Amino acid sequence: MKNISLIALLFLSLSCSKKDNPDMEIKDLPKSIQALIDEAQQECPVCGITVLRYTYNKKVLYASTCNGPACNCIMAYYDEDGELIKYEEGIYKDINEKKNLIKEIYRCSE
Repeated sequence: MKNISLIALLFLSLSCSKKDNPDMEIKDLPKSIQALIDEAQQECPVCGITVLRYTYNKKVLYASTCNGPACNCIMAYYDEDGELIKYEEGIYKDINEKKNLIKEIYRCSE
């Protein structure tokens, strides 16, 4: 029974974690991106969440998306200040084609 408890504790501690990034702490992120991560740390959504940092047109861009193989969602993009970039097919298409991944910041999965 003790081994099962330890395994369960280990699994729960690994299921939601900030990716190691010595150059960036959660406190250094825009408030809205911090809020996404804080919410997921309190209760990981069924489909999980991943937060990524990209460059696009020489600017920083953040993105969030779900993780699950059976989950159907689109990536949401945020500018360097954490403001949601309104979905417009032309803009999202251009971002998808030209973005460069810097780092996965956070991943939470059930």
